Amino acid sequence: MIEMSGAPLWQRITEHPLSGPGVATAEARLADMKAVVANGGLLDEPKARAQLLGMLEGSPYLSALMLRDPDRLVRLLDCMPESQFEIWRSEMLAEATTVSATDRLMAILRNFKTNVALLAALADLGGVWPVMTVTSVLTRTADAALEASVRFLFARAVERGDWLADPGDVVPEKSSGYIVLAMGKHGAFELNYSSDIDLIIFYDLQKCRLKAGLEQQLFYVRMTRELV
Repeated sequence: MIEMSGAPLWQRITEHPLSGPGVATAEARLADMKAVVANGGLLDEPKARAQLLGMLEGSPYLSALMLRDPDRLVRLLDCMPESQFEIWRSEMLAEATTVSATDRLMAILRNFKTNVALLAALADLGGVWPVMTVTSVLTRTADAALEASVRFLFARAVERGDWLADPGDVVPEKSSGYIVLAMGKHGAFELNYSSDIDLIIFYDLQKCRLKAGLEQQLFYVRMTRELV
């Protein structure tokens, strides 16, 4: 669990990316966002403005996220980032249990990822979070996405009748003996923005609850291919 603070993100900004020769374009983009949000005055707060100008000029990816949804940007500046991450994580895991189509799950995970990416960047580049908090949040984001994905795959197996879960068991993966072990920086809680995740999969055949006639190893191999 990350340490909580009672102040909104923008009030805790202590540093910001430096602006350069492209600052005029960044200022125009910031003005465009201010014109379409309800609480545009927050974008003129000196701490927030300096950080956003540096991000708009220096990162095409973050610029796209901010310009795509200026209202989200304002909400993030005015939120407590630690609690906002926990809310998103809980909401994503809950929503993921309601879907039955792979493309819908992938959309949920992409939305979660982009939300966290912008939140972490604001907190990181603004000096709000130390590096270990940033890497912890990124690692827990990967953990949550894996948890949602494994739960989805087992739910589908139950729906098909391939996995014989107990009646009313909404988390059959917990007792399945299917183990996803994070390696490297993921396992050390040190994921950064450009990290891949390296996984090792184990399965306990004694806990396997496949219907008769299905080959155990083939089931687990197919599930792992879908996971990754």
